[in-house]
Amino acid sequence: MNQELIRKQQDLTARLNRYRHEYYNLNAPSISDAVYDRLFEELQDLERQTGIQMANSPTSTVGYPAISKLEKTNHPIPLLSLDKEKNIVEVCRFMGEHQVMFMLKLDGLTIKLTYEGGELLEAATRGDGEVGEIVTHNTRAIGGIPAHIRYEDRLVITGEAFIRPSDFEQLKASLVDNNGETYKNGRNLAAVVQIDSLNRANEQLKVEKVYTSLNSTLSRCRKPR
Repeated sequence: MNQELIRKQQDLTARLNRYRHEYYNLNAPSISDAVYDRLFEELQDLERQTGIQMANSPTSTVGYPAISKLEKTNHPIPLLSLDKEKNIVEVCRFMGEHQVMFMLKLDGLTIKLTYEGGELLEAATRGDGEVGEIVTHNTRAIGGIPAHIRYEDRLVITGEAFIRPSDFEQLKASLVDNNGETYKNGRNLAAVVQIDSLNRANEQLKVEKVYTSLNSTLSRCRKPR
């Protein structure tokens, strides 16, 4: 087996994990999404060539382990991410004869909402897909999250927490991170707001798809209040 390929694969795995740590835990990415995607695809190609996948490979994990002091919560059903595909031929092959709905991808963070007895019981981040952080304390300041719903049983739903680009442009000049630097994009600021309750930014943080998903879900439920 080509030891040079193995060494390159190990180095690239460590490098991508460092970039993931910057993105998910420090909210301070040092490379663009496009560069990360290119390196990610390079690692996938190396893994196919060697037939080896490291236990900590970013190609086999979702997100990154949460390291803040917030209380943790387990996700009984893992919150996984979607695979990326840039080849339209592969997209068509995936679709087959099925009807498919396309949506724009919002550059934010996944948030999971759990309701019981019609009340919001818990809001949590995705974390690494298996374990997230509880951010229920911050939901009152985030637009788009219902505190009460017309459904008595347990209901779990996910949405995307994000800051609109126009709102981010207004906020970035007056808000800085722990290093005294301005935030690079709305996704990084949204990550901090979701956890740390920055008052001004919280006014601009939204959760998309929650109302739509709730309405379609509740319409199929049998026990409305």
